[in-house]
Amino acid sequence: MTSRHSSNGNFVNGGNLTVSGTLGAELNCGANSIGFTLQAITQSTGTMTIDWRKGNHATITLTASITTCTWTAPSNPCHLSLKVIQGGSGSYTVAWPALAIFVGKVAPILTTAVGGKDHVGIDWDGTNYWLVGSLNFGVPA
Repeated sequence: MTSRHSSNGNFVNGGNLTVSGTLGAELNCGANSIGFTLQAITQSTGTMTIDWRKGNHATITLTASITTCTWTAPSNPCHLSLKVIQGGSGSYTVAWPALAIFVGKVAPILTTAVGGKDHVGIDWDGTNYWLVGSLNFGVPA
């Protein structure tokens, strides 16, 4: 399918659209949403590696404690999110990257139960990752 301009001047694209450069103004999506690809991160021997240039949202199921956390920063300041799920036998921990800054200067203590779900909101300001942990997600009893 090809791209075209509609009669009201809007750009219509029938498939994937790749744009490079700078927007130069605010973007108004009206009553439409913008989706992101969720990166499924795998760990290797206690290492979590995330390339934030490949997407703003990631999820990882822990199968061991993370002792080395390597993040490749996005090109520009932005909001990122990481969903952490306790797999295996649970009680796994994460050693966060050196550029991480936390509320109250304390890293969040992740939910330890197997299947436990935590969400880490991250703001990258071009220098540091500002992390806020929202912990122990689940359905109310």
